[in-house]
Amino acid sequence: MRIAIDKSLADLTAEERRSLLDRRPSEEAGLREVVREILEEVRAVQFAFEGGPENPHLPHNLPANSVVYTGTHDNDTTLGWFQSCPPQMQAHIREYLGGFSDELPWPLIRAAFASHARLAVVPLQDLLMLGSEHRMNRPGVTAGNWSWRFSWDQVPESLGRRVQKLVHIYGRGQGAPDADEADSV
Repeated sequence: MRIAIDKSLADLTAEERRSLLDRRPSEEAGLREVVREILEEVRAVQFAFEGGPENPHLPHNLPANSVVYTGTHDNDTTLGWFQSCPPQMQAHIREYLGGFSDELPWPLIRAAFASHARLAVVPLQDLLMLGSEHRMNRPGVTAGNWSWRFSWDQVPESLGRRVQKLVHIYGRGQGAPDADEADSV
């Protein structure tokens, strides 16, 4: 069963979802191709600020059938990445985002959620506003990878409401609190 690329996961019928789950990598073109039927491209906001306005990673350039990450497990945390950017690039990022009305990395999280990408993925380290010392993986380095862990005391009580509000504002789900109930985003 082929599924049209313009369908979102939420729009799939129960039969189509079962078909996706039942596929084996050896079937048809493989599991990777099945995912590509739904999501054409993967983009990371951290790659968006080199080059000009045509950079394919800039949130305004993302196609609908894509997934956007603020950064991936192989990148520095978004806060650590920004702090390591040269001042000229930091100024460019601030200008693109219209300044910062909130602490980093929240302006970049907001930009990812506001993009046309079908899915927006934000690593927990970014939601918790953590720096480079909380990075998950350093490609090419054999020791110290995949050891980062969070503890519940790092998670502010307001985090769920904050994310839920962005989900609601940008139409990425249902059940967001009223603006009066959520903390400032």
